[in-house]
Amino acid sequence: MAMPAKPFIIGVDVAKVELVSYCEQTGQHHSFRNTQPEIRKWLALQPASTAICVEATNIYHLDLVEMAYEKG
Repeated sequence: MAMPAKPFIIGVDVAKVELVSYCEQTGQHHSFRNTQPEIRKWLALQPASTAICVEATNIYHLDLVEMAYEKG
């Protein structure tokens, strides 16, 4: 029986204007604007099994969290 693939684990540093992600498995950083269109583009690039850890900062994390939750 095949072992299930380990999900990607991504941490996101949150600020009013910018989000910065870091993927543990790949060691890659990615910066993008904290806007719904940019968040949507970034989420579309993430595999379905991705676990996202977000720094809760004021209200600036809410779009990312809500959109990621909707994606599943």
